[in-house]
Amino acid sequence: MTNFNELNNALGNTDLYLIDQILKGRFDSSMKILDAGAGEGRNLHYFLKNNFDVHAIDNNAAAIRMLKYIASSLNRTANLDNFQHASLSILPYHDNSFDLVICSAVLHFAKDKQEFSVWVQELCRVCKSKGIVFIRMGSTEGLTEKAPEDDFSFHISEAILSEVLSSNPLKLLEPSKHVLVSGRRCMATLIFEKI
Repeated sequence: MTNFNELNNALGNTDLYLIDQILKGRFDSSMKILDAGAGEGRNLHYFLKNNFDVHAIDNNAAAIRMLKYIASSLNRTANLDNFQHASLSILPYHDNSFDLVICSAVLHFAKDKQEFSVWVQELCRVCKSKGIVFIRMGSTEGLTEKAPEDDFSFHISEAILSEVLSSNPLKLLEPSKHVLVSGRRCMATLIFEKI
């Protein structure tokens, strides 16, 4: 049986809902992956350790420097040039470049619906047909008013999710999941396939 230290070594601080997708067997090591808004790479441990072709961007240059350090410690063959200081507004990649695009705990910092829409369009643009877009973000589901500990500037709602689906080549692979954290905030997990 695997102990806690072995699990932590294999997965790091990977988002629980991304671990769920790993355990469902959605990903194989032939996939090219982008973490858009990677920070220091907490969601990339498993992929780096298992020799996926991993790419990442973040608008925080210091986080990218730390990600390069962490990536080199997890996988000595990782191409550190794959980790770039860049914005979600203009992703520095060709159309249809990635099999999996991860964007976890980023989109809720869009300043408004227009910026959110641009970011989602960019995630779609760089994802290959039949590729997966994994999104985790703040949601309005289950909240009657803005929660006091919620510092997100943008939230997805059922209406906005419908707009995302009607204006982008995406379909949900699973029903959207919304986790209400005791009146503090709500987080949505959205697993899309590009069509």
